[in-house]
Amino acid sequence: MTTALSVGIGALEDLGVHLSTAAATITALDAATPLDSVVTALPGSRTATSAVGLALQLAASIELVGERLATLATSASDTAASYGTSDTCAGERMVTR
Repeated sequence: MTTALSVGIGALEDLGVHLSTAAATITALDAATPLDSVVTALPGSRTATSAVGLALQLAASIELVGERLATLATSASDTAASYGTSDTCAGERMVTR
């Protein structure tokens, strides 16, 4: 027996909005500023160098997560639009008696 998945178009639209908001929020995170005090307090040290490297890695990771969430948001929104178009086309083809 085949199991069908049923998702409302509104739920997909809401998911797209929520994922888009999450992507923007995550992308806006500042990973470097909290580590600036380490670099300032210990200039030239291995700890300061490591803090700079960590800040760069965190920033890149945050950007990647934000981009992936934005892609998911677009997919959810596009899928909702596609389902809506399909429903409209199917409804127009139905014959009423």
